[in-house]
Amino acid sequence: MSVHAIGSLETLLVAFAICLAFKFYFAKPKLPHGVKFLPGPTSLPLLGNALAINVNAPWLTYVAWGRQYGKWNLGLLVLAADVTQAT
Repeated sequence: MSVHAIGSLETLLVAFAICLAFKFYFAKPKLPHGVKFLPGPTSLPLLGNALAINVNAPWLTYVAWGRQYGKWNLGLLVLAADVTQAT
């Protein structure tokens, strides 16, 4: 392949990725009738709410979100395996 063909392929892939990002950002998921999303800050595709969190004191952001959107007790399940005891 020539260098020109590789450059145009890269441009095409970048344009495709940007179009997909816009599609996912602006497309609204289909929910059953009467079901609403949980309250919370709006998020960006792939980044979520990472840019809205204060990196020096993230707990302050979480407290502010709790006051603004209400408190939700969402469980977090973490699975871990100790591979040293597998033998």
